[in-house]
Amino acid sequence: WAKAYAERVDRFLKLLAGPGGKRPILWLGPTALPHQRSAKRMELIRKIIKQRVRRFKKKARFIDGIELTTHKNGDIKKSVKIPGTEKMVPARASDNIHLTKKGVRWLLAEPILKRLRKCI
Repeated sequence: WAKAYAERVDRFLKLLAGPGGKRPILWLGPTALPHQRSAKRMELIRKIIKQRVRRFKKKARFIDGIELTTHKNGDIKKSVKIPGTEKMVPARASDNIHLTKKGVRWLLAEPILKRLRKCI
């Protein structure tokens, strides 16, 4: 399974890079999940994607979604502080799996945009 998944990632990277591999790629990996069984699966998927992106010979970067959606101690982030305020808002939907719009914005989009702005 892992080998087949890695091959699919390689094909997708090649497709994303376009003719001659000129398009830069930014790949956001999976986000953290609360249940141990599914978290282990996401960890394996993250490892494969990260490895394949790093080995890709063109311009490609892996952004670690699990790292962005967990605390340093490994607990998943369930809420997020909105910058410029003291307000904490839910980062996860009621199923505790999916991210809320504000969770996506403040845990994923804004940190990624901060990195991109340095390149623009």
